[in-house]
Amino acid sequence: MSWHIYQPEGEDADHILDLARRTPELNVGGIAGHFPDGATLLDSIEHRDNDVWLLAVDDDGTGVGFVCAKIDDVDVLAVASACVVYVAVDDVDRRTGIGRELWRELNKILRERGVQYVYAWAHPSNGAVKFFESIGFSEGSPCVFMDRRLEDAT
Repeated sequence: MSWHIYQPEGEDADHILDLARRTPELNVGGIAGHFPDGATLLDSIEHRDNDVWLLAVDDDGTGVGFVCAKIDDVDVLAVASACVVYVAVDDVDRRTGIGRELWRELNKILRERGVQYVYAWAHPSNGAVKFFESIGFSEGSPCVFMDRRLEDAT
């Protein structure tokens, strides 16, 4: 199998949404723990100054993987940093090297944009932790995901 990796345009949002629907790991729960809707995704894809999206498609043009990193998370660390927000590879295409190739291309783009440090969140019960470890990430401080609607806050 072969695939092509590129920075998607607006018309590619459907490929990403389709793959996201097929990737249960992207639903992390809570109020904010769901993949973006189409309009939010389109806005993110089109704002390349803050978000870096990469899409992998197979020979038939089907989306088989994607990754997204946010570069505008400047207050988190003292160095130029980015957060890997999404990594998804279709179940049938996992362990074929797509995730690693998406990471290599993302790494190249982030370095070109001056990013020195990358971090990610990963749920411990799926393969994301092992994937991140395989590309050189190490476990950080344990955290608990918490959220709340602001209009409900008292």
